[in-house]
Order: sequence, then structure tokens, then C-alpha cells
Amino acid sequence: MSRGHWDYKDESLRDEIFGYSDISREKILGAEDKIFNAFKDKEISELIHDVFAIMYARDSELCGDWSHSSYLEVITQFKNKWFTNDDERTKYFIDKAVSELKEDLYKTYGIHND
Repeated sequence: MSRGHWDYKDESLRDEIFGYSDISREKILGAEDKIFNAFKDKEISELIHDVFAIMYARDSELCGDWSHSSYLEVITQFKNKWFTNDDERTKYFIDKAVSELKEDLYKTYGIHND
């Protein structure tokens, strides 16, 4: 493995902002439940995290660690997630926020959610 075309500076900055996260090609845009809310807005934080995933994929492609088709898969995942039905995306973030609130309340009151 090389050090990337851009020396993986994108990865370093992402890790500095969001905390260390291991990105694999299979789940490059997929660890939404583990993304730190660095920008105090879950949707913005996830969007910026996903932009870093595109940068990582491009860096990996430019240095020869990834194929062009692997890079294009990440682009397709990103576009499918962010440039499609706004109602579905909004519903996703509402449902996610409600689920996280429910878990926080369970923890606050010592209730186990099995």
C-alpha cells in the first residue's frame, strides 16, 4: 500500500475532525451510526464525512491502490445517498434522531433495550 497521491491528508483531517474511523471499500459510506456529530448537525456531519470518503477514494485511485471502477462505486453510492429523493433522506434523519433519543432515554433511566 502506498501513502496515497495526496499523502492521505484527507484521511488525517477526517480522523482529526471525526475521530479515528476505519474506512473499508465495502462500507466507505456506511458507518453512519458511528459518525461523531462534529458540526452539531447530524445531516451536515454525515455529509462532510461522506465527502471525505470521496476524497479518500479518489486519493486511493490516483496513487494506484484502487481501480477507477472502485472509485466510481463510491461516487455512485454518494450520489444515490445525497442526490435522490429529499423526502426519503429527511425521513431517514428524523427516524435516526428518534432512535438515538430513545436509546439515550433508555440509558438515562437504566432500561435495557433488548
